[in-house]
Amino acid sequence: MVAVGALPDVKPAVGGGQFVKTELTDESSRWRAVGTVTKGQVDTCLFLSFNFPQPVDLSGGEVPALDTRVPEGQGTAAELLVILHDNKGRDFIAHAGRSLNAPGRCQSFVLLSQFQLAGWSKDRDARLDLSAVAAIRVGWGGYLGTAGEKVEFATAMPQIGRLAKSGNPQIGVSVFLRFENRQNSL
Repeated sequence: MVAVGALPDVKPAVGGGQFVKTELTDESSRWRAVGTVTKGQVDTCLFLSFNFPQPVDLSGGEVPALDTRVPEGQGTAAELLVILHDNKGRDFIAHAGRSLNAPGRCQSFVLLSQFQLAGWSKDRDARLDLSAVAAIRVGWGGYLGTAGEKVEFATAMPQIGRLAKSGNPQIGVSVFLRFENRQNSL
């Protein structure tokens, strides 16, 4: 079981790669992001960046918690990624275990220990400063789509969670998922 807590509520900024036309829609308790690939077979990406006015301390948590939805009929092979951006300007990335071709609602819990220094972040000290996280980014990247293809997802504001204490340690578990395969409109 995971107990989740709120982070400062901020409106995300949307960013896409050179060959992605982006759209962001505020749907009260979540944001819907749509990326239209404008050139096929090139590296594309789209991320929502939740930039905090002051860095937040995640050192008391264990898992970023995401609540996402994907529309029916999306055929992309892209997977949802999470990036933690610390106050030193470094990015740490992890897979959320959430495929963007699986329709419906999904709650993802990614262990903080799974975040690795992103390849574009160069630093000898590759340790994430959990006491000063400036932004959480949620999206997809490294995708070689086709021109005109739309990749869509919706997400609520990320939260931070703690795993409930139990007598059975969860060794080797990196991502927890909870799916609801109901038809949900985005």
